[in-house]
Amino acid sequence: MGNNGTFSKSRYENLTNFQLVYHVGYLLLCVLGLCAHEFFYSLLLLDVVYREDTLWNVIQCVVRNAKSVILTAVFAVIIIYLFAICGYLFIQDDFLMEVREKPLSIDDQTVNITLNNKTEFLDSTLLQVTQSVTRNGKSIMLTMTLALILIYHFSLLGFLFFRNDFLTNIQLRKNSIQYQRPSHLHKTTILTPSIIPATNENRFCTKDNCTNDTITGHIRNVTQASTILSEEDAANGELERACDTLFMCIVTTLNKGLRNGGGIGDVLRQPSSREPLYFFRVIYDMMFFFIVIIITLNLIFGVIIDNFADLRTEKQRNDEILRNTCFICALDRKSFDNKHVTFEDHIRKVHNMWNYVYFMVLIHVKDPTEYTGPESYVHEMIEQRNLDWFPRMRTSSLDTQEDKNKEEQDNRILRVQMENANEAIKTLTMELAELQKLVTESRAQKNRINFLPNSSLPTPLNP
Repeated sequence: MGNNGTFSKSRYENLTNFQLVYHVGYLLLCVLGLCAHEFFYSLLLLDVVYREDTLWNVIQCVVRNAKSVILTAVFAVIIIYLFAICGYLFIQDDFLMEVREKPLSIDDQTVNITLNNKTEFLDSTLLQVTQSVTRNGKSIMLTMTLALILIYHFSLLGFLFFRNDFLTNIQLRKNSIQYQRPSHLHKTTILTPSIIPATNENRFCTKDNCTNDTITGHIRNVTQASTILSEEDAANGELERACDTLFMCIVTTLNKGLRNGGGIGDVLRQPSSREPLYFFRVIYDMMFFFIVIIITLNLIFGVIIDNFADLRTEKQRNDEILRNTCFICALDRKSFDNKHVTFEDHIRKVHNMWNYVYFMVLIHVKDPTEYTGPESYVHEMIEQRNLDWFPRMRTSSLDTQEDKNKEEQDNRILRVQMENANEAIKTLTMELAELQKLVTESRAQKNRINFLPNSSLPTPLNP
């Protein structure tokens, strides 16, 4: 902290420092878990989001446009509020919900889970779909880890506050599934909520006064008031408590919550609006629906869909390269346009990749003492894992044609140069003739001047 200048910064700068606030909150959670309740220790599992960069990037794709998401959510709440007002004004009597009373606790539940998975790869398309799931396996596994952490927190909240709401419908098979009882109770009975006494005696025990006698007395009282159901009644669906232990809460939340479109609230007991924890239960159901069902599952699906799109794009690009590019020399189809050899003939006859494979197999099985010069060179390059012996960006078929074209081009250039030279010679000849003409005229003019008499000299006629 001293190296970062924490003590020398202002209070506002310290409050806006994310790492400082994060670690202070981390410390507060530890103190709350030690002093208040152990539930706060479970929130420390969310530290994996901050520690792992991949998972942090997944979370950033949700919170990056947080303002738009929040405004859209506010708009949705306003719409729901308007519908709620219309329902309150016009169809208030139609809001009827089925509620169930809280049953007594029944212990010793057994869970058997069997998973059977079978995957068949029919063609490359199915393999590509599978690779879209396994390609970025780290991101998917980290996102699933975050989903499990969130489900664990919701299971813990349900275990602490809504344990009696975890009721599941079960179908009892005739003479096969029965509730277990203590060894001193010889009759095996099936308990239903209708036969449970309404008194609160021996139903609960305090933390410091919970003995086996109290539990045994409770079971004895319930057993004495119960009757053995007929086979017809046993075949009907009954209600079973599914959150007597934290493990059962987690299993039920995973099994029932993820498989229902509305989340865990669709399978829990429908509470009465007069219960003290009714609004907290509504918040619990809505948070599970939005956080787990809408956001987290869509994150996982989004990663898989993005991977599938990337694989499809990559496959299309590779197919395009294989269709329009030679595997050996890497020349594209455009290089063979307007040439005497086509691209199809080139990849089938000149640079057939299977011929190269056969040649490499021949070198592998042939006796090294019988190698020719090129074979020894290729064998040495293969041992060094060097692919320089492949004709990169050149081919003999185009080289011959290019040599001919180059010769013709050189001849054309020479012909043009000769024509230009002839034109220059003609021009120089004409200029030379003009110069000779000018020189001749100049000499003739000088000769005429020399032959004329000089007026400044005395003559016999001019004394």
